[in-house]
Amino acid sequence: MSEQSEMTNVFASKMRDADLNFIANIASKLGVGLGVTLFVKGALVTGNTISGKEYYEKIAEFFGDAQEGTVEQAIANYFKRTGEAYYTPEDDDASVPLNFLHLKDVAFRLGSEKFSHHKNGLLRIKIEEIDGFMLGISSNEE
Repeated sequence: MSEQSEMTNVFASKMRDADLNFIANIASKLGVGLGVTLFVKGALVTGNTISGKEYYEKIAEFFGDAQEGTVEQAIANYFKRTGEAYYTPEDDDASVPLNFLHLKDVAFRLGSEKFSHHKNGLLRIKIEEIDGFMLGISSNEE
């Protein structure tokens, strides 16, 4: 062995929760959404899981009535194309990458504040950035 040390690339990634991957998978493949509350960097995020395809479709629909040649139309087209490209497998055995969890009807809570609901709110969050979760929608009701 020589005195020169050999450099090796090391790729580090955060741990991805297998249960969250399962929840993302049933939303993606079966279209079955679940109410979840996520713990993310000290915040609570609650909502219903949806597939990545539905997430992209809903954003495209939001901008869908835009006039020809506008920025809004370009945004709608981008999200429509992205949803079709990444979340429409060409064959039934193909798998969609499940790096993200998608939520609709989203509400956020920081500290002792009440949940802040976002009408038609959609969220796309990296699964590896989620610190913990529980099944069910959280609310301000006691």
